[in-house]
Amino acid sequence: MIIDYIRVYQRKIQKDLANLSNNGNTGYWKIKERRKPCYSNKKERSIGTPEGTGKYYTDPEIIVDWSANHGKILGGYGIDIVYVPDTWGKFTLETFAFGPNGDELTVSKDFYVEKCKAKSRNLVVFPNPSSDHIQIRLEEGLDIIPWNCKKKYSYKIVKLSSSMDEVRVGDYFANKTIKTNDLPNGSYMIEIEIDNTPINTTFSINH
Repeated sequence: MIIDYIRVYQRKIQKDLANLSNNGNTGYWKIKERRKPCYSNKKERSIGTPEGTGKYYTDPEIIVDWSANHGKILGGYGIDIVYVPDTWGKFTLETFAFGPNGDELTVSKDFYVEKCKAKSRNLVVFPNPSSDHIQIRLEEGLDIIPWNCKKKYSYKIVKLSSSMDEVRVGDYFANKTIKTNDLPNGSYMIEIEIDNTPINTTFSINH
């Protein structure tokens, strides 16, 4: 069954390549980029296709074998593949297929991997508006970043007014609740220091 499946694909490849040759195409197929990859040395935080991967395909659509001089290819046989970079800079994709006369045909092309741009981190206060307490969530893009349970983070709450008075200063721990039942109604800003960088957001109190 598997052997028959492979033979069908081999016949399709040879037919496609024969059509290209008959149309006067001496370059056979081209390798094109559908999504540009980027490299980050952060560990992956999610299961599935890693962040920063690139997507490549043959034009016209020809089933080929794929390889790269470095990095990793997900799905090394077919019309298109996903490329996982292992560093930034130039890399080469090479494709291979047997022609209609049994000759070996290869097409390769150089591409480039850039460093991934850092995503901005944002604080989210909930509930907002608040009455008697708030909690803080840290987000990076669409990801929720877990707090380090063994670390404390310095924070301050400022009343948004002409005087910008600090109304609360303390240390925030993972999943800690900050009491706000003694704060008057109004708008506030909370600022927390993460990796020596202050991040802030606003919230409101409505008893």
